[in-house]
Amino acid sequence: STLISCPCIKNFVWNEANTRCEVQCSMIANSQDYSLAEVDKCDCRPGFNWNPSTYSCQVDCSQIWNAGSRINDSYCNCNNDMPFNNQTLTC
Repeated sequence: STLISCPCIKNFVWNEANTRCEVQCSMIANSQDYSLAEVDKCDCRPGFNWNPSTYSCQVDCSQIWNAGSRINDSYCNCNNDMPFNNQTLTC
């Protein structure tokens, strides 16, 4: 009879005190803590950018020498068939 919580989308959890869904950055790959001022955004580790449409941190291939397009959130295509290292973000 009383609203206690609402279902939240993936990677968000209900905060009863604030009566809202808040992003859980610890559940999102390549993210760091977030500011309470922005409950729907995580800070990404260096070399990654926050995508507000998918609530994910995506590798910024444009900043990586010899990298081409992004394959997915964590990997870039490298020029000249070089392998991509997603830990050091290098080709």
